[in-house]
Amino acid sequence: MNSSRRRIFITGMGTVCPLGLHVSDFWKQLIAGQSGIAPIAKLDTSGLRNQNGGEVKGFDWQEYGEEGDCDEASQFAFAAAVEAAKQAGLSEENLRATGLVYGTNFGGAASWEAVCDLAREEIVDDETFRQFLPDHAAVYTASRWNSTAPRATLSNACSSGTHALGLAADWLRLGKCETVVAGGFDGLGLSTLAGLSILRTISPDALRPFDKSRNGTLFGEGGAMLVLESEESMNRR
Repeated sequence: MNSSRRRIFITGMGTVCPLGLHVSDFWKQLIAGQSGIAPIAKLDTSGLRNQNGGEVKGFDWQEYGEEGDCDEASQFAFAAAVEAAKQAGLSEENLRATGLVYGTNFGGAASWEAVCDLAREEIVDDETFRQFLPDHAAVYTASRWNSTAPRATLSNACSSGTHALGLAADWLRLGKCETVVAGGFDGLGLSTLAGLSILRTISPDALRPFDKSRNGTLFGEGGAMLVLESEESMNRR
């Protein structure tokens, strides 16, 4: 089959977001017309252009059997990837051969701020430094799944997650992998929100992207992943 015409299927989905900690919760809230935008409680946003954003609530890292240190944004990515893999029915053997393509705008924003605080005291440790790197989430996922397949992390502002899906599709069509987990993730950080506020990217009032009077956007946190799979791999399983 011509590689450019190779059929690709979505066999699993996962999410951790302001509308819910699983795909089923997210979908129920979405079709009910609910919004995940609300006053941000985890940060002091008093000096920002807008105090609202999309904040994940009720997330428990230990529910995923994880207890080690991991940046919060990477936790969202990993949790979403785990849900997507379970929905797809991927075995441990499948996971070892599953590629990873993650997209992120800011990566570990909270860990970046921690690194800056520690740098002032000249006591930055290697683990904290690693956690703020944009590829930390993909590296963490690969290590937990013992994956030896290709992996990549992209950062193209708000299109990062979509670009990740496109690259994953390219990998499948080129035969680099038979299965890829791809999507986007981000965490809320005061430094990034402050920068966006100064740039006036953040709307001073409401998020309304399709309104002729739109005046900016609002930012949130979470992770959303899809399992993309070749038709041959899907049929074999």
